[in-house]
Amino acid sequence: MTVRVREQIAEQSASSSFSWFCSVSATVTIQGSNAQAAKMGIYTLQDAFHNGRPCYKHESSTEASGWMYYDDGVWFVGEELGSSGGCSMAVLDCAEEPAAITATWKVFTGKQWVFEEGVGIIPAGELHSDRGRKPC
Repeated sequence: MTVRVREQIAEQSASSSFSWFCSVSATVTIQGSNAQAAKMGIYTLQDAFHNGRPCYKHESSTEASGWMYYDDGVWFVGEELGSSGGCSMAVLDCAEEPAAITATWKVFTGKQWVFEEGVGIIPAGELHSDRGRKPC
């Protein structure tokens, strides 16, 4: 998977207006939400991109699915890749990968969307690009 992800990073960077990925986290951990405790845990980089950004699958969930992906200026955590219908968390941030998100997440409590200041992402296992098209 590592080689293909690197190739996709190079392809996406060469064909998009986004700046060059210096590195992409192979796994990230989301933590800090009480309202969406089931969505907390480890997300693993997938062999695909969605809207020019890496996408991640929830690995520690007891639920059938869970994704973290980017769409039009917003990072989402939801049940289906690319669908905002099953979204339970969102953050308005144009970060190139989840570990670079700095804005405050909004979470759905079951009744309403609220900001949850304590939500954060911890990166692990970076895949470094060796193409060097633009300096990091």
